[in-house]
Amino acid sequence: MFSIQQEIDNQKAQESPKLKPIKPLEHPVQAAQHTPVYKMHRYYARRPWNVFENIIKHYTEPGDIILDPFCGGGVTVVEALKLRRKVVGVDLNPLATFITEMEITQLDINKFIKAFEEVKKSSADKIKPLYKTKCLKCKKDTFAEWFEWSNVFECPICHQEVILANAKKPKAGVYICTNKKCKQAFKPSETIKIKEVPINLLVDCNCGYKGLQKLTDRDFDLLNEIDKNFSKIVKKEKLWYPTDEFPDGDLEKDHGLFKKGIKYFSDLFTKRNLLANSFLLKAIQLNTSDEITKKFIYMCFSNSLRFTNRMVAGNPNWRGGNPEWGGHAYWQPNVFNEVNVYSAFSKLAMGIVRGKEFSNQTIGDFFSISDSFNEIQENKTVNLYNRSSHKLPLPENSIDAVITDPPFGGNVQYAELSDFWVIWLKDILKKDGIIDNKYEAIQTRHSGFESAKDEKHYEEMLYKIFKECHRVLKPNGYMVLTFHNKDISVWMSLHRAANRAGFKLPSEDFSENRGIIYQPPIQNYTQTFHTKASGSMLGDFILSFQRIDTIDDAHKISSMLSQEQEKKLVDKIESLLVYHGGADENTLMTVLVPFLMNEIHVFTDVANFNFESFLKKYFSLDSKQKKWFTKEQFTEYYDPKTKRLRPIDFVKAEEFSYNVIVSLLKQRHFVTVDELLSEVYTKLVNSHRPGIEAVNKVLDKYCEMYEDKKSKKKGYRLKTDFKPKEKIDKPYTIDQLGLFGEDSNTSNLSHNEIIQLVAHFALELGYKVHVGKTEQNKEKDFRIISSSMQFKEDFGIANANAFKKIKEIDLLILEGYEVPAVFEVTTSIDTAREAINDRFRDLFTILPNTKINAFVIVKDVDYNKAKEMLNSAANKKDKLNSRIRIIKVSELTKQFINEILKS
Repeated sequence: MFSIQQEIDNQKAQESPKLKPIKPLEHPVQAAQHTPVYKMHRYYARRPWNVFENIIKHYTEPGDIILDPFCGGGVTVVEALKLRRKVVGVDLNPLATFITEMEITQLDINKFIKAFEEVKKSSADKIKPLYKTKCLKCKKDTFAEWFEWSNVFECPICHQEVILANAKKPKAGVYICTNKKCKQAFKPSETIKIKEVPINLLVDCNCGYKGLQKLTDRDFDLLNEIDKNFSKIVKKEKLWYPTDEFPDGDLEKDHGLFKKGIKYFSDLFTKRNLLANSFLLKAIQLNTSDEITKKFIYMCFSNSLRFTNRMVAGNPNWRGGNPEWGGHAYWQPNVFNEVNVYSAFSKLAMGIVRGKEFSNQTIGDFFSISDSFNEIQENKTVNLYNRSSHKLPLPENSIDAVITDPPFGGNVQYAELSDFWVIWLKDILKKDGIIDNKYEAIQTRHSGFESAKDEKHYEEMLYKIFKECHRVLKPNGYMVLTFHNKDISVWMSLHRAANRAGFKLPSEDFSENRGIIYQPPIQNYTQTFHTKASGSMLGDFILSFQRIDTIDDAHKISSMLSQEQEKKLVDKIESLLVYHGGADENTLMTVLVPFLMNEIHVFTDVANFNFESFLKKYFSLDSKQKKWFTKEQFTEYYDPKTKRLRPIDFVKAEEFSYNVIVSLLKQRHFVTVDELLSEVYTKLVNSHRPGIEAVNKVLDKYCEMYEDKKSKKKGYRLKTDFKPKEKIDKPYTIDQLGLFGEDSNTSNLSHNEIIQLVAHFALELGYKVHVGKTEQNKEKDFRIISSSMQFKEDFGIANANAFKKIKEIDLLILEGYEVPAVFEVTTSIDTAREAINDRFRDLFTILPNTKINAFVIVKDVDYNKAKEMLNSAANKKDKLNSRIRIIKVSELTKQFINEILKS
């Protein structure tokens, strides 16, 4: 056993020392599935553990003190302790701090198992008979695992009763009347609910039979007896269950719970399961185990409530079809499962055991909790506070880094959801009722009730909490957030709050990505890069804010966009739609957010737009794909016969992904998913960040899954039949073979045909080419043959403006990362003048020391005038005439191109 300081020193020896000042993260990691410690109890919107492990390692040293002002499901706290950092976790939600404490507390597993079995034994005789039934195979008594119930509605057409479990469901929210004479479609939400009835039960008998069976008269008699004697049993057995009223709030409004008869939290349980849970809770209260062991029994009970309420339903596409309450809402399914409480509780003990085996091993004796921050600075390792973070019991400049996952606007109503558990855990949490969510940093979707919160409240609470983080954070510390939301106004609230509190994203000079990287979500627990859900690209952003002393007043920003600002936004969205070949809202937000945040002084008031209506004003929506397209894309690819959009033949995001992935695999031959993800999202940032769909297409077309025999790692390699397309056909020309001189070309070629001809020769001579962006947008073949020029540093060019101008030149000849020659093609004396006096003059002014050879191709009839223009007094003075060469179209032969490229 090591001391706290020895544990810290051991961890320091394992980690490389950090260079100061610390730069923001440059690339994400592949998000991993939850470890056992996070599976002990449900909590909402937990982020991937290894994402936070990566953040903690990057921004802190072992022994540093981390603050998480929204500790939620405990990921920052757990991962900090695993990495031998000290940590302060704060959350106003008592369920959050309870779960977090249980995740890090050491547990004697043998004591827990003994106490758990005692609780089961003492409650079995009371609970199990509530689910007694008869196995139809062996004819012996057994116990139902669950009963399936169905809502019964009156058909609004024929007025017959319809058991929804027996009715066909052509689409969400619509059922077909089971009366053969009617068979009309109706919506239960628009008609009268009569009752609910049990229709099936599941048995798992000791005889080996497991299956569904219909209820017998005996099953109905038991149910009627429970309903009839419910109050007598509660009084006789001195049982307790929560009688708290369900609050008038956002989640009630979402599903009209009051209209459905839900007035108390107890209404979310059948009477049978209310009794069973009350018996189980009483057995736990009477157990004589030590305080820590008993807390874990309570945790197991609390987690079982997720499976024993009326919101539980089986979904064959989720968790193997096992019934549970999913989602972030109090949604009442029309067909629900009444799960055996004793069975549900019994199955959860091993989850606690696995979680504590994991945390005992990875955290172990480094866990040392205290209520005093002074002790954290000395020999303790963790503080947990159940309170709002807008007032913290911490001294100034005492925290090394703030690492957190703040609420995402109105995405999740944490307190309202957690009330479901908190009211059952009043004894252990020492609470009187539902959570006081006055200071919760969220916004609600509805209004008109006491706890309603608007966007202003959300921003103000974030501001107060971030301001407190600013107070306690050391001068050079970072505040690192993971965040996502497709609502721009929520992003703006977060960014304004951070700015007002004294935090800024780094400058581009300090960090090329300005402290913003995109972190893809967990990939459905697979080893592939694929994703099933459309729009799942959203994932999270990791935002790395630097602490500053000068605080801007964000309220001074204008509330209206000028015409110029609106045009700039439209142009940006259009370029994104072209780049991605159409994009859903999530993809748009994922790419636009860095742009909007980096241009915050220009685009703050986008938050005031109804963004969907703004998009409709300028772009077209394909409702089947749920993707936005430019009007030009929609017109070109819409097929009136199928009423669908044809696939777009060229997508820039796919091209960029292709260039990065193929280049990597040519060098490495095999890469893991982590390495691939790191390369793609390091090389392609912000506006060039591809969606998962684009990456998948490249992987499907050019790569194959492969397992390295030595390392046993899985990843990707290029397909064995991979053949990149790097050629372009020569255009039709009339060639004259020179009898006394060089061959010549006398055809009347167009602008693009001349580019095509020179590119054809260059590729045949072993060079690579890059055709100007304007021409690429017009010609598919130009896009195919053009090598990627993504990063100016690769070509030794520091000036971003110069790099942009170079890529707009008609044709670049590339040799590795060298640019030996550039060509501008002109078809008139005016365009020749523009090429010489504008494009090339600008280029050489920005890059006076470049050794690029510049050529202007002109028609033969324009050759003399172009030469005179090049040799003007101004051009001679600036030495442009010695850096640019005029070429006639008739000179364009393969031999000639070869000579000038070697000269």
